[in-house]
Amino acid sequence: MVDLPPIIPFEPILKPAIWGGNRLQKFLQVPPTDDLIGEAWLLSDTASDPSVVSTGPLAGRNLRDLMDSCRDELIGVSKSQRFPVLLKLIDARTELSVQVHPTNELAKKLEPTSSSVGKTEAWRIIDCADDSIIYAGFSKRCSSEAFRVAIDSNTVLEYLNQSRPEPGGCYFLKAGTIHAIGKNILLFEIQQTSDITYRLYDWGRVDPVTKQPRTLHIDKGLEATDFSILRCEPIEPTLALKGQTTTARLVDCPYFTFNEIEIQEPLFIGNQGVARAIVPLQGSVEIVAGNTSIVAKNGYAYLLPAQHGMALLTPRDDAVIMDCTWK
Repeated sequence: MVDLPPIIPFEPILKPAIWGGNRLQKFLQVPPTDDLIGEAWLLSDTASDPSVVSTGPLAGRNLRDLMDSCRDELIGVSKSQRFPVLLKLIDARTELSVQVHPTNELAKKLEPTSSSVGKTEAWRIIDCADDSIIYAGFSKRCSSEAFRVAIDSNTVLEYLNQSRPEPGGCYFLKAGTIHAIGKNILLFEIQQTSDITYRLYDWGRVDPVTKQPRTLHIDKGLEATDFSILRCEPIEPTLALKGQTTTARLVDCPYFTFNEIEIQEPLFIGNQGVARAIVPLQGSVEIVAGNTSIVAKNGYAYLLPAQHGMALLTPRDDAVIMDCTWK
């Protein structure tokens, strides 16, 4: 049996994007760059970008290596060969493309040479502007044929459901949900470990490097779209109060469970045999597990491996953390 440390911290992976901005560098307290950064991958087991342990006895090893060498100790007994979830921060300076992700079944059909699965995801809004918009689901009944015409005629907004996000709001998007993150939105995302994205519409945007429009995936995207999903609005969380700590159950789906915890006093979290990832978004919190103590940094992922599973969270001021488990 491999003896894992009780807390495993990971280094974010910054991902440039033409729609990205410069807020993630400040949020993560890393040096500014000349690139527009759209995403920070906080915990990733994708083939191209596995997360790397930042400090401690496993420093320098990546998540793929750990999954290969000690999967059961890391995530518990699981059928998943890859780490089941991908955690991200997203900074949308301008709108992302109108896009869709396939279900597990359609991922196998549409990408037969890929080992990727489908992509169900959830967003927790960190910050947004008064004119920011979340596009999720259809505003009215639509068919594949009608939406293809709308793409060609630049009238897709006639069919997209639009809502005004608010900080703290959460959206749950099942695979097959058409969606786009609007401008001036900073959010946290939990998703299945998949990087399959089909762009259906890109606002007439031209890539400043290639001077060409970005590639669209209309045929596959329309096949992956669930046209029955209408009006995807912010979800109503289930709240639980323990002392001065509030836990909001945001999402509990077949792939992951996603909680937001507002901590004002010490809190024990977790169970042995169950792995979880903790991502602070606000305030300051100390994580203590076994003989290890870490003052967690906002926007960074801290994995409590299944071998240990439990920790004491002690806030140094009012703190908000994302608590993520998977199935």
